[in-house]
Amino acid sequence: MNRARQLLLMIGLASLVVAGCTSSDDDTVTAEPEPDQTTSSNAPNDTEPSGDTVDDAATTTEASDEPVELTASFRGVTEDAIRVGVVAIDFERLSEFGVDMGSGDAAGIYTAAVEAINDRGGILGRRLEITTEEYLPVGSTEADQLCVRMTEDLEVFVVVGAIRLDNVLCYTELNDTAAIAVSQQTQERIDRSTAPYVTVRGRTDLRSTAWAEAMVEEGVFEGETVGVLGFVDVDEELYNETVAA
Repeated sequence: MNRARQLLLMIGLASLVVAGCTSSDDDTVTAEPEPDQTTSSNAPNDTEPSGDTVDDAATTTEASDEPVELTASFRGVTEDAIRVGVVAIDFERLSEFGVDMGSGDAAGIYTAAVEAINDRGGILGRRLEITTEEYLPVGSTEADQLCVRMTEDLEVFVVVGAIRLDNVLCYTELNDTAAIAVSQQTQERIDRSTAPYVTVRGRTDLRSTAWAEAMVEEGVFEGETVGVLGFVDVDEELYNETVAA
């Protein structure tokens, strides 16, 4: 995962957290009723003013300057903090399988981003509290165990990071926990998710089709034989979508 994607994830994280914080009943804003549409604003007023007319300005109640009381309004959202789970790939252990991606310190990047948000006052008066966990993305055993820890043990409000493929459904479908994932979206994952599901990589079929159409429009493929080279065992879905496009 590169630095740009991680920073984009934090931007999405701030948006989700804002939405969660404003869901508290104490923060509900009631809209003013719409005026009667059957009454014309230009209609003459037949009511004679009485001598007891009170100056509206004198009776207007000024808005209170008192701060809104923050409450524990949702799972992972307390009076003064928002719990965030950060999921990162254990690249050191992954290298033992012959996959050396040379990634930087993902946990350090997330920590720095969260500290920057907290230095600016947090999110609507609440600070972000993060817990970072690493896992080995070989099979789904460790990914599922990590999901249980984040959602049931730590009870985070949102999880963000390297959540791969259908592993995201453990959060967004089975545990009703918002997720900001690096893995690409599919329409099935979107449909099955009951909690907010955000990603920096959109649906693979749309991205692959857009890429192929752009190449055709530019004449790159004209008169050429095209081959597709990909790591099927690593990202078979993206490979198949590219071939289809």
